[in-house]
Amino acid sequence: MTILIVDDNEPNLYQLQVLLSGNRYQVVSAANGAEALAKARQNPPGLVVSDILMPVMDGFALCREWKKDERLRQIPFVFYTATYTDERDREFALSLGAEQFLVKPVEPEIFMQKIKEVIQRVQRPPAAPTRVPIEAPQEEEAGYLKQYNEVLIRKLEAKMEQLEQVNRELERDITERKKAEAELKKSEQELRKDKLLLEQKNLALAELLEHMERTKNKTKEDIAINVEEFITPILKKLKIKGALPKYIKLLEHHLKELTSSFGRKITQRSTRLSSREIEICDMIKGGLSSKEISELLNVSYQTIDKHRRNIRKKLAIAKKKVNLTSFLQKL
Repeated sequence: MTILIVDDNEPNLYQLQVLLSGNRYQVVSAANGAEALAKARQNPPGLVVSDILMPVMDGFALCREWKKDERLRQIPFVFYTATYTDERDREFALSLGAEQFLVKPVEPEIFMQKIKEVIQRVQRPPAAPTRVPIEAPQEEEAGYLKQYNEVLIRKLEAKMEQLEQVNRELERDITERKKAEAELKKSEQELRKDKLLLEQKNLALAELLEHMERTKNKTKEDIAINVEEFITPILKKLKIKGALPKYIKLLEHHLKELTSSFGRKITQRSTRLSSREIEICDMIKGGLSSKEISELLNVSYQTIDKHRRNIRKKLAIAKKKVNLTSFLQKL
């Protein structure tokens, strides 16, 4: 037996063709109702399996024309659809003369069982064959058109409802997407702020580390200068008998001032100061009188007084009413 399958979906046609061919049926295919009708009138099949929603001519129109054709009306017509699934669609399809109405998907075994039942039912001789008029009366045509329009309107309404649902979901997705984009933009802004803040902190940290390194180096320089300019000479003087107590007092003072910047400042203040004058400046800053300094250095009082005048001149305070001891202590 040859079975005509009608569907505009190629994968659906392929599945039916494989299934029916596997059950030893000859298969002819068509992509719409008009093509199926033309092929059937040229070579009538033993059965037709048709989808409903198709271009050019849909399944309902095909069934209507099929049952009006004198040569085709006795050939069983089976609807196989995934779109028209309402019970009223089934009733309308059967009212057109279809022998079976199947809703996709159907298991292959069940599908073949339904097809064989239709074939067996048609092959039984009718008890009292009746002649069906080729052309339907006007009232019947009007009834068909009314039902057909109702089916289409119902399907259109269902499709509109589906579209509205899709539109609502789309709007919800768009809203959620916009919200996500806004949150992402906010996160990116916060991330940029955090990055900028981190860069600023890193810069501040680098500057702090650089400052600490400079301070450490400066402290090392201060210690080296103070040891070289003040402590070392005093240690040498400690070897002189009779001067030990005063030099110990001066050494204690300089040990407390070891990290001070006095040595660096006094040497940078004027490169014209001699090492002896720098030593005397340190003693003056330590609170020693000219007499004590002369005794420690084993020179005359007049020599120390001369050094004091030269120091004031080189520090540019010779003609100012500035106490040399206070001036040196502020350095």
